[in-house]
Amino acid sequence: MIRTITLLLFLTTSLLYANAKITVTGKILQMGTNTPLEYATVSFTETGRPNPIYGGITDENGFFSIEVEKGTYTIKIEYLGFKPLTLDNKKIGDNLDLGILLLSEDAQSLSEVVVKGEKGLFENKLDKKIYNIDRDLTAQSTNVLQALNNVPSVSVSVDGGIALRGNSNVRILVNGKPSGLVGISDAQGLERLSSNAVERIEIITNPSARYDAEGAAGIINIILKKGRNLGFNGSVQAVLGVPETFGVGGNLNYRTTKFNVFANLNFEDAKRPGHESVNTTFLDETTGTTTDFLSQRQDITRDGSEYTMALGIDYYFNEKNTLTFMGLYANEDNDNNGLSIFNTFDVDGTLISTRLRGQRELEEDSSDEYTLTYKSIFDEDEEHVLMVEAKYDSNTEIESATFEDTYSVGNFEDAQDRTAAEERQRNLLIQADYVFPFSETGSFEAGYRSTMRTIKFNSIVENFNSDTNIWELDGNLSNRMDYGEDIYAAYLQYANAFGKFTLLTGLRMEITHIDVTQFTSDISLSKNYGNLFPSFHLGYQLTETSELKTSYGRRINRPSFRELNPFSGYSNDLNLLSGNPNLDPVFTNSLELGYTRNWDGVSLETIGYFQYSKDIVQLITTNSGMVNEESIPILITRPLNVGTENRYGLEVSSIYSPSNWLRVNGTINWFRFEQNASFDNTVPDPGDSNALITERQSLNTNSSSWFARLSPKISLPREIDVQMGIQYDAPFREAYTTRRGMLVANVSVNKELFKGRGAINLNISDLFNSRISRREASNTSFLSNSESQYVERQFNLTFTYRFKNTEEHRDDGDDEDYEDDDYDES
Repeated sequence: MIRTITLLLFLTTSLLYANAKITVTGKILQMGTNTPLEYATVSFTETGRPNPIYGGITDENGFFSIEVEKGTYTIKIEYLGFKPLTLDNKKIGDNLDLGILLLSEDAQSLSEVVVKGEKGLFENKLDKKIYNIDRDLTAQSTNVLQALNNVPSVSVSVDGGIALRGNSNVRILVNGKPSGLVGISDAQGLERLSSNAVERIEIITNPSARYDAEGAAGIINIILKKGRNLGFNGSVQAVLGVPETFGVGGNLNYRTTKFNVFANLNFEDAKRPGHESVNTTFLDETTGTTTDFLSQRQDITRDGSEYTMALGIDYYFNEKNTLTFMGLYANEDNDNNGLSIFNTFDVDGTLISTRLRGQRELEEDSSDEYTLTYKSIFDEDEEHVLMVEAKYDSNTEIESATFEDTYSVGNFEDAQDRTAAEERQRNLLIQADYVFPFSETGSFEAGYRSTMRTIKFNSIVENFNSDTNIWELDGNLSNRMDYGEDIYAAYLQYANAFGKFTLLTGLRMEITHIDVTQFTSDISLSKNYGNLFPSFHLGYQLTETSELKTSYGRRINRPSFRELNPFSGYSNDLNLLSGNPNLDPVFTNSLELGYTRNWDGVSLETIGYFQYSKDIVQLITTNSGMVNEESIPILITRPLNVGTENRYGLEVSSIYSPSNWLRVNGTINWFRFEQNASFDNTVPDPGDSNALITERQSLNTNSSSWFARLSPKISLPREIDVQMGIQYDAPFREAYTTRRGMLVANVSVNKELFKGRGAINLNISDLFNSRISRREASNTSFLSNSESQYVERQFNLTFTYRFKNTEEHRDDGDDEDYEDDDYDES
C-alpha cells in the first residue's frame, strides 16, 4: 500500500513538473540606435513541428515575457520593415533571459519602410510622412496644437495659425476624414485635443486622389489611438503644470478574437496667460500726413477646462469581415478675462485720452461624433478590400462677452456693451472605398464620398444706454446667417511597381454646392462648381539606400463659413474682422521632386517644391470710414481674392545617430513666393472731401523666408532620456506685414520606472519665454507695430503607467490576431 501511494505521488509530481511552464524574457532593439521596437512578434516552434505553438509581442520598451513548456524550440523574432532574427534549436529547461536582441532594417523597399536610424519617430512613405507623436518626449503632456511645432514641414504661429512650408491653406483631418473636433476652428479644436490621445500625425504635402482635394498646401491627418492587442491593455496619465494646469487621461482596450473594445479619456483644467500690445500711427489717405497716435495693450488669461471621451468597438464576424462603431464627445468651458488700455495722442504727441476696456468672455464648445464602418477582405493577403462608412458629427459653440469702457483721462463718457453668439454645425459623411489587386505589385482603387454640412450662426451686439438704462441692439454688428455646403466626390487610382519604379496615379472629381443666407442684410447667394483633381506619384530606387521621388497634384481652397460672413467680429472695437460673401475658391497646382539617401547612422531627405495658385486670398486691412467716440479711425480687416502666386522652396531633413546614446533630428525649409496681386480700395476723393472714389491698389510682392528645427535626444544611464526642441522662424515679409524672427526652445527629461511599466516626464515648453510674435504693418491708412504672446512658458510634470495583459496562445487556428488598418484610409 505504501509503495502504491509513493508511486502515485511520484507520478503526479513528475506530471505536474513536466507540464509546468517556464518564462522566457528578452528585449528587442533596433541595431545601430538601440531604439526599442514595440509590437515585435516572438514565436516558439517546437522541433519537429511545422507551426509555432507559443508566441507574444513586445511592449513599448521592447520587452517580452512569454510562458512555454520545457523543450527545444526555434525562436523567431519579426518586425515589419526589419530582417527577421532566428534562434535555432534553443534548449529551454528553466526560466531564461535571452537578453538584448538586435534587429536590422530591411532596405528592400524604401517607399514603405521607415527612415533608417529613426524607427518609431518618423516614417517616410511614397505619398506622406508620418510623425509618431508618442516617441517625441517634448510632445508629452501637451496638446496637439503645441505638438505640431515639432513636426517637419509644419509651423504654428503664436496665435495658433497652422502652416505647411509657410502656406496656411492646410486641411486638417482626423482619422482621414473631416471631424467635429476641428469643425469650427482648427486651432481651437487641436488645442483641446491631448497629444496622449493621438497615435501618429501624417503630413501629406501632395495628397493622392484618395484624399480630399481641399487644402492647397496639403493635409495634416491626425490618427487617434486605437488598441489592437489581445487581452486588456492600456495606459493612464496624470499631469501637473505651471501656470496652473491639471490633467488626467487614459487609453484602454480589451480584445478577444471576436471583438475589440477601445476607449480614450482625457481631462484638463488650465490657465493660460497672454498679452498683446499695438502702437498705431494713423495717416490721412489723401495727403499721407499723420493725424493721430494710438497705443494699446491687452493682458488676457484664458481659464478653462476641457475633456474628450472616445469609445469604440470592433466586432469580427470572421477573419474577413469587421464592423466598427466609434463614438466621440468633447467639451470645453472657458472663462476668459482681459484688460485693455488705450492711450490716444494727437499729432504733437499730447495725451488726449486713456481708456480702460475690461473684458469677460464665457465660452462653451461641445462636439460629438458617431462613426459606423464595415470592412470586408476578399483575399489571404488582405489587399483586396471593401470599406463602407457613415459618419455624423455636430459642433456647438456658445459665447457671451461683456465689455466695460472707463476713461481715466479725457472728457468722454464711460460705456458698456455686450455680445452673445451661437454657432451650430452639423455634418454627415457617407463613403465607400474599394481596392482590387490585379497582380503582386499592382492594384486599382475606386471610391465615393459625399459630405453634407449645415451651419447656423446668430450673433447679437448690444450697447448700454445710460440715459434710459436700456440695452439697445447694434444693427451694424449683429447678424444671423445660415450656411450649407454639399460636396460629392469620386476617384479612381492606379498603383504598380515596375522593377525599380513605383507608380501611384489617380483622378478625383468633386462637385460643390454652397448656399449662403444672410438674414440681417437680406443677402442670398449660391455657388456651384465641379472640378477635376489629378495626382501623380513616382518613385525610383537608385540603390538599396537611396531613392528619387516626384509628385504632382491639383488642389482647391474653398472659402470657409467665416470668410463668407460679411459681418464683423467685435473683440477689438478699433480693428474689426469681417468676411466677404464674394470670395472665390483658390486653385493650386503643386509639383515636388525629392531625394532620399541613407548611410550608417545618417539619413537625408531633400525635397524641392513649386506651387502655382490662382485667385489667392489675403487679409486686407483698410480704413472702415467710421470713427469711435474719440474720433479715432476704426480699421477693418477682410479677405479678398487678389491675384496669382508662384511659391517655391527647398526642404532638407536629416536624422543623425552617431552612437547609441545620441540621436539628432534636423530640418530646414526655405521658401519664396512671388505675388502678382491688386485690389480695389475705397479712399476719399482729393477733389471732394465728402465723396469717395475707388482706386486699384497694387499688392505685387516678392519675398522669401525660412525656418529650421533641431531636436537632439540623449540617452543617459538608468533609463533617463533628455530631449530638446529648438526652432527658429526667420523674418518674413508679406504685402503689408513684416514678421520679425523668433527663436523658441523646448526641453524634456524622461525617466522610465517599474521596468518600463511607468515613466515620469518633466517638460518645459518655451524654455526662454520667447515665443512672441513681433510684426510691423502699413498701408495708406496707418502704420503699426505689434507684439503678442498667446501662451507663456509652461512647466508640466507627467506620470504615466502602462499595463499589458496580452494573451499568449497556442496556434490552434481559432484565435488569430487580426490586424486592423481602418485608420490608414481616408
